Formats: sequence, C-alpha cells, structure tokens
Amino acid sequence: MLSSAGIVHRRMSPTMSARPGSLRSAARFTAISRVASMAIRQLVLLYIVKILDPTAMGVFEAALIVGGLLDVLVDAGVGQAVIQRKELSAGFISTVFWLQFGISVLLGGAAYLLAVPLSVMLGAEDAAPLLRILAWSFPLLALGSIHARLLMRDLRFGGVALGDFVNSLTYGVVVLVFLHRYPGPELLVWALVGSYGARSLILWAAQRAWTPSFTFQMKYIREVSSFSLNLLGSSVGTYALQRLDRILIAHFGGEAALGIYGFAHRMILRPARMLAPIVSGVLLPALARVQDDLGVMRRLYSRGLGGIVLAVFPALVGIALIVPSLVLVVDNPNWAAARWVIAALLPYALLFTVLSSVGSVFVSLKRTDLMLRVNIGTSAACLVVQGVLVLAFRGHEGAELGAILAGGASVTMLLLSPWVWRTALNLMDMSLLDALRPLVSTMLATLGMVVAVMGGHALLGTSLGPIPSLLAEIAIGVLSYGVLIWWLQPPALVDLLAFLGLRKGPSRNLSD
Repeated sequence: MLSSAGIVHRRMSPTMSARPGSLRSAARFTAISRVASMAIRQLVLLYIVKILDPTAMGVFEAALIVGGLLDVLVDAGVGQAVIQRKELSAGFISTVFWLQFGISVLLGGAAYLLAVPLSVMLGAEDAAPLLRILAWSFPLLALGSIHARLLMRDLRFGGVALGDFVNSLTYGVVVLVFLHRYPGPELLVWALVGSYGARSLILWAAQRAWTPSFTFQMKYIREVSSFSLNLLGSSVGTYALQRLDRILIAHFGGEAALGIYGFAHRMILRPARMLAPIVSGVLLPALARVQDDLGVMRRLYSRGLGGIVLAVFPALVGIALIVPSLVLVVDNPNWAAARWVIAALLPYALLFTVLSSVGSVFVSLKRTDLMLRVNIGTSAACLVVQGVLVLAFRGHEGAELGAILAGGASVTMLLLSPWVWRTALNLMDMSLLDALRPLVSTMLATLGMVVAVMGGHALLGTSLGPIPSLLAEIAIGVLSYGVLIWWLQPPALVDLLAFLGLRKGPSRNLSD
C-alpha cells in the first residue's frame, strides 16, 4: 500500500514505486530556491568581507576544507543509489539511512578529537576550534540526506528546494544579525551548524510518508557496494580537485592569501555550483527513466545542457565584469587583489558549468566506474600542474600565488575537457559537435553582453558613485543579454519560457 507521495510506510509492504510529478514543475521549484539561495549567499558573503579581514576568512576557509571532505564521506555514495535503483524496499532505505548516520557520528567525533593535528596539517592552527564546532554539523546533515534523495527520486523537488532555501536563509540571518557583534570566523561556523539543522527539519517535514525503522541488513550494503564505492571515489576525487588549490595556498601563501582566494572562489564558482544543478539535478532522474532509449537520452541531455549554459554563462561572466565595482561598494581595500583571482578562475568556472552535466549521464547508465576514472585522471593532472606551479612560484605573495594556481587550473581543465566530455557523450552515441551546436547562440549573446558592459563602464566610470555605478553595470548586462538572447532564440530559451509557463510548445520540455 502506497502513500500519496509514493513512499511506503515502514509498517507496510516493502515494495516501493515512485509516482513522479511533473519535471517542469520540479525544475521550477528548484530554480526559485537555487536563485534565491544564491542571492542570499552572495549578499551575505559581501557583508562578511566588509567586516572581516582576509586572515579571519582564511581560518574559516581552512576549517571548511576538512568539513567539506567529511561531508562527501558521510554520503558514502549510497545517496545516489536511492535515486538510481528501479525498485526500493523499506529495509533498504532504513539500512542506508543508519549507515549514513553512523558514518556521520564517527567522522564528527574524529574531527572533534583530531582538530589540532588536522589544522596543523593545513597550515592554519587557528582553525582547530572551528573544526570542533563544525563536528556537530555532520550528524545534523546526515539526518536529512536520505529524505532529500527520496524526494528527488519522486521528482518532488519542492521539498528539497524549500530545505535548501531555509538552509541559506538561516545562515544569512545568523550572520547578518550577529557578525557585527561577534566579528570572527567562529560565528560563521555556528551559522553553518544551525543552517544544516534547519534544512534537515524541513526535509523531514516534506517527506513525512517515510520515517526510518530500526533495520540494518548487510545484504543491502553488498548490493550497492560496487556502485557506491565507485561513486564515493569519484566524489572524493572531484573534491580533491576542487580543494587542492586551497590546501596549497594555505601551506605556501598563509591564511590571508587563503581568505582572498576563498572569497574569489565563492564569488565566481558558487553561481556555477548552485545554478547548474537546477537542470542537472532534474536531468539525472529524467535520464534514468529513459536509460534504455539513447535517442531520447540525447535529446534530453542536449536540452538540459542548453538550459544550464543559458542561465549560468552570463551570470559568471557578469560577475567577473563587475568585480571592480563590487570592491568599491564593499569599501575594504584588503580584498582588492581578489579581482585577479576571479579573472583567472573564470575559464575554470565556465568549463565546470558544462561538465557538471556529465555526472547525470554516468550515474543514469550505471557507469560510475568510468566516472571514477575520469575524476581520478582530472584530479591527478591538476595535482601535478598545481604542484609544479607552487614549486616554481612559491616566492610570490599570497594573492599572486592564488591567481597563478587559478590560471593553472583553468588551463588544465581546458585541455582535459574534451576527453571528459567525450567519454560521457560516447555512452549515448552522441558527437561533441552535436552537444556544442545548441550552445552557440548563448555564447554569442554572452559575448555581446561583455561588449555592452565594458562600453558602459568606459562611459560612466565611477562618476555616479560606487553603488549607482554597480547597479548601472548590472542593468546594462541584464538588458543587453536579454535582448540578444531573445533575438537569437536558442532552443534553450524556448524550453525556459515553457518552463516558466510563458509559452506552450508540443514537445519542448524535459517532462515530455
């Protein structure tokens, strides 16, 4: 017997069958949450750098390096198995829930007890108290993880979207209310802990149809061990790729350099990591449903990728363009060097946006083994390149070292991207040219936006004052991109309008 949400209560039949909702509606809920969450996070980040100096921010970043790795290990790769498996049982879900929670308690305890040696290894001894605070967040995060996966499996992204929004809102409120009174990185970590707890509460409320039973069966762990371990290895490799630069900067550049680099990284890469999953997160269950029909998979993938690029490319390029004006608005000259790091990271962020779509292909076709190899290859290449750069330029100042490492990461990803992308496309018998063709119009519109914003900045300068000049640049960018994209009419725009309910089409939506 099934509940209306498609989830079996623990006392009922163990066989589960999801009733997916509309993918278009799911994506709409997710989009609203992601955009709102990103806006909150970016505004809060600007408030933080207005109050804190780069050294304090660097201590916070050092703690997050360890915390982020433990977050990846908590998932253990089993969360995606809940989405990917065609059939679920109540015993399986409860087993993976308790597995994740147990791992989170162990890792949280390890982080608390080993806070000092971990901080010394990072070259940021002041981060030890922050790690002890952060240790409390792992069980709180794990409590809502499986509930989120169940909601995603049923394409009920409204609950997930609300949880993510409350997460960002809680963090933002705590920082905005208390940071001025308690200026220090400890407050930022407590804000994170509170936001994780708030998110899990929302996810439990959204997925009321299922609660964990006291069931733990090793047969379920064995069933997903290969899939999950490959996925876990891939996730760890991806995390190492994303955090290696920060570890090197912490060691060779110091806490202040890490703070500047972390700020730049969040400004330019956060939009990619928060906006790209609007489509790619919905794309995974969509591709999994049609995994036996490669023709349909190719069409869904092409349209999904077009939507990702349509939304994210102009946002990333726009941020890079307005950074000088942002620094003037923040009115803290300690952060001026971040503009060069952001410029060097821009190519990496654009490539990350495109490649964020390939994970859905690997997972939906059960090729997490290939996903693992790809991530090991890219991680190893970046490790070698950035290690060489650190040895060659370690005499440079921290911010300069950050820009050099960012440039190295961008060049490495540029060289590796064709291999990574082609590996995923080959699984669908799709050519690189076919994948690129729908993106041309968006890239042309983005280029036109660059010309318009740079022209406006040259004409206006800072004559209007910092805040009016910043708003004028944003308005010019939005208007120019909007006009050009409307004129070029890429297929992704038609999908976007249909997704927003502004245009009807016979077969333009991912839900078709």
